[in-house]
Amino acid sequence: DDALGVVVTPGTVAYVTTGGPIPDGADAVVQVEDTEQVAAAPDGSKRVRISVRVPEGHDIRSVVCQFCQCLLVLCALSRFMGINHGL
Repeated sequence: DDALGVVVTPGTVAYVTTGGPIPDGADAVVQVEDTEQVAAAPDGSKRVRISVRVPEGHDIRSVVCQFCQCLLVLCALSRFMGINHGL
């Protein structure tokens, strides 16, 4: 249930596995390798340091975009292999 029901607000982050859904409110994806967990805040909340800048929209793709890319690959494969799929 990666990020399902999670809402990201300015100044917050959420962990998302590769290919997982992007939380509502997220405007970019930063690779985990470019982050570092730091000491907890006085209220006990977890904190991370992000070591790179990424532009808004970085690595965010819509579900429709992903579906269309898969469909194009399927169509190309079916033409190449002479296979008909019930799409």
